Amino acid sequence: MKKALVTGSGGLLGSSVVKKLIEEGYVVYGVDINMREKLFGVGGSVENSIAKLRESPNYEHITQDIRERQKIIDWIAQIKPSIIVHCA
Repeated sequence: MKKALVTGSGGLLGSSVVKKLIEEGYVVYGVDINMREKLFGVGGSVENSIAKLRESPNYEHITQDIRERQKIIDWIAQIKPSIIVHCA
């Protein structure tokens, strides 16, 4: 099984990458903490985008701040992705 880890999976670029990887047969683990909502308010939220991605059985969402280095290292070790795409 091909696995991918995509940071910033709820954003415009990240969600497009997730969709393409799913089309290509990957199971995608998306990392996003919806920082846009914190910076720009409810109007900047990516929750709708994340909710849409969660409709796919090949998408698993991880609410994790990528600045927490060790936790990201632990996720990578657990998932063992074939590729990592950094869109955050």
